[in-house]
Amino acid sequence: MKEDLRRIIRWPGLRKMFDNNISRSTIDRWEKDKRFPARIQIGKNSVAWNLAEVEQWFQEKASIAKGVM
Repeated sequence: MKEDLRRIIRWPGLRKMFDNNISRSTIDRWEKDKRFPARIQIGKNSVAWNLAEVEQWFQEKASIAKGVM
């Protein structure tokens, strides 16, 4: 399956998805533990995340919270 990289989200947008209640170190730890989608290197000093993967992650977390999985 070809990964859709047309829609990416950078750190400020990702943080807004968490209502600004998340630290970068938390995301780093979750990525390291394979509990959050991996970042994509888009430049020498720039990273982003695949928006579809992040949205799917949120959906899975919502399903677990509702007991629907």
